[in-house]
Amino acid sequence: MKALVIEAVHYENSTHTECLNTLTAAMDRMDWEAEVVSAADLHIEYCVGCGNCTYKTPGVCSFRDDMQSLYPKIIQADLLLTFSPVLFGCLHWRVKKVLDRMLPIIAPRYVIRNGELHHQRRYPHRQLYAAVGLLPSKDREQASIFTDLIQRSTINMDAQIGGSLVLREDEGMDAARRRLIEFVDEIGGLYV
Repeated sequence: MKALVIEAVHYENSTHTECLNTLTAAMDRMDWEAEVVSAADLHIEYCVGCGNCTYKTPGVCSFRDDMQSLYPKIIQADLLLTFSPVLFGCLHWRVKKVLDRMLPIIAPRYVIRNGELHHQRRYPHRQLYAAVGLLPSKDREQASIFTDLIQRSTINMDAQIGGSLVLREDEGMDAARRRLIEFVDEIGGLYV
């Protein structure tokens, strides 16, 4: 399996770094080819909703920034996993910019999916999408919003649901490591 992990920031925070290292080590253990890309290292413009990538130049974004080099990696990945602090129940803004700019890799046609209007997939390969969020402490409301957001994003991308995991810095690294390893094992079970 080819996995692309998009993480939000380079934290000196040991919990963030240890969780990311545990995540990639669990993927390595399963013989996945995993690449970690930090959105903090990329220059990515905000999507302005101009529609050019859909109607004027289908599949091509008007902005020429680091998303151009990220698109092929996203398309070729069997698993797209975002790793982000949870802020107000949402992904970090850097990761959100990446997801918002994925419209060029979706076809400019619409389909009804689960009674809702969504874009159609441009490429036949249907990848898994999963996310890991990191909260400083227990917050059920933020965790619930994050889980719902990931589920809705998965539907919108027409990806297979890989799931979401919300970790808390106050739960301790042993528990976080165990939960991350279990999460990666679950994702591996979904990949066929």
